[in-house]
Amino acid sequence: MIKFKIDRNKLYGVFFGTIFLVIFFVYIYPTITGTAILITEKNSCNLDADEFDFIFAFSPLCPHCRNMAPLVIETEKAGYKVYWLDLTDSTCVEIAQKYKNGNAFLYVPTFLCLKNESDYLIGEVSASDLMNWVKNCVGNAR
Repeated sequence: MIKFKIDRNKLYGVFFGTIFLVIFFVYIYPTITGTAILITEKNSCNLDADEFDFIFAFSPLCPHCRNMAPLVIETEKAGYKVYWLDLTDSTCVEIAQKYKNGNAFLYVPTFLCLKNESDYLIGEVSASDLMNWVKNCVGNAR
């Protein structure tokens, strides 16, 4: 029978080293490099549905949200009005609760059409898919 002797000090080192790397690359590195979405000041927590076309619900540390942010900015440049909802901001939880319907806001990124609240898009999509969804949501008026 083969017996293995486990060195607990090495095991603890590997465990805590792994935890450190996860924390560093998920939370610290995106903030240092500017790849985290640092735009939570963009909207207040007062959402007037008539003022915006759709909600972009995101988490600042979500890699898919970071990939979608430039595409959302492009829709703004095209004239669409976007409400940026940071789901990690506890002060705006009432907005998330008000517009949560079905699976909306259970996952990030989520796009919720304010003209038809049952119309939402979840996940990372291509620029053309996002623009097509926005045009269907708002209409082709723009």
